Amino acid sequence: MIFSEFNNLSVDYDLQLGDVIYLNYNTEYLIDSEGRVLDREDPLSKEFFRFFDKNIATTFISDNTIPYMIVTTEGNFQHLDNVKLTQQTIDYFNDTGLEIYLWETPTIGSNKKSNFITDGVRDYYKIKSDKNLQELGGYPWGTKTHCYELQAIDRFKKQNNLKNVTVCTGIYKFGKHKTKDVNLSAQCNTTDTQPVICEYNINETYNSDIDCKLICFNKRYDVFRELVAAHLLDKDCKLSFSPKHTDFNIVIDGKIKKLTKHKPYWEDINLRAWENIDALLTTFPSLEKNIKKLNKKQHVIDPPTAKFNLINYADEYHFPTQETKSAFCTVVNECTFAWPYAHVSEKVLMPVKVYRPFLLVAPPYSLEYMKKLGFKTFDKWFDESYDTETDHIKRMCKIMIEIDKVNDYTYNECRDMLDQMQDILKHNFDNLKHLLKQKGI
Repeated sequence: MIFSEFNNLSVDYDLQLGDVIYLNYNTEYLIDSEGRVLDREDPLSKEFFRFFDKNIATTFISDNTIPYMIVTTEGNFQHLDNVKLTQQTIDYFNDTGLEIYLWETPTIGSNKKSNFITDGVRDYYKIKSDKNLQELGGYPWGTKTHCYELQAIDRFKKQNNLKNVTVCTGIYKFGKHKTKDVNLSAQCNTTDTQPVICEYNINETYNSDIDCKLICFNKRYDVFRELVAAHLLDKDCKLSFSPKHTDFNIVIDGKIKKLTKHKPYWEDINLRAWENIDALLTTFPSLEKNIKKLNKKQHVIDPPTAKFNLINYADEYHFPTQETKSAFCTVVNECTFAWPYAHVSEKVLMPVKVYRPFLLVAPPYSLEYMKKLGFKTFDKWFDESYDTETDHIKRMCKIMIEIDKVNDYTYNECRDMLDQMQDILKHNFDNLKHLLKQKGI
């Protein structure tokens, strides 16, 4: 046994992807939020290993020769706090190394004490006053931030005297940590069938048939997504947006409130944004009016499905192939925007998988990160200087200007550009195979 101490009380719920830490060393273990340990043979771990075998086991980790962990939970997690390794295991890890992969986007804050809490079902954020809610929107460039997942890993390293640990994230140039994203690679599993979002049709072929110029998918609420969706509202665009679509809760004065019910947050756009955005509203005079219009109702590409009570494009089991192909260009609203580190996720792979270009609404240098992953971008047709703009408001302004340019093209111009882009589009599609086995940067 590799553990000298851990909580081995019975588990009475199925362990799924977001509930656990996966450890591979001689055999496979799952560690839950209480520090309880299960192996592959336990019936409660069946759901996790079903996903693991289908989507993760065929990525680059299949070639790993040293022990590794995959942290699928978020924030300042406590899964490892009750876990004590045997001295033999510690010595082995210190000799061979241990790689720890963060599956989710790391959670960052402006102070060392974590304000972020998760119970595996809902996320909570502690605030002192409404002004602190701006941190949900991001941080002005130059803000000193701390990563809560790294704090939890540091506790584990200190408790077990581990000296040879490499933390791998999907974040580009994230300090001394390696950019090696098992989550992004898992999105490149190939199949002949649809519609699981991790998969794509390996027989997909290029065509230039379009019936709109722009398309933009949004699931959970974020202020930068709201701004982009509002700007797209009067464009030739297929748009999805669900107002207040968040399961986030806030903790203020010791009381838990649903963010969707906290009126001050929704009444002031500057309270939702990472900083005052009046300059952006002035630059685009229709934006404020469109924000109000946007939030009056859901804007959906497909009607809600009976099975999920969600819009078809947005549920975890639907990859919007036909919708994405129907547009000339996808406006990709990534996981983060007003952030100090570049990041991309499976969202930007949607247009790649169907031979389409994209505008990337993401932190600065995210296009540079994509190039490091082997992709080519579209600077011959779009002004991609937004990627190096670190002022988040100026970067958003540049992206909106590019959206306007695309909207002004004729359909024939869009089709001609697609034909001109064809070599790049095919290169990007083929690069998914490389990404599946990427060794990190």
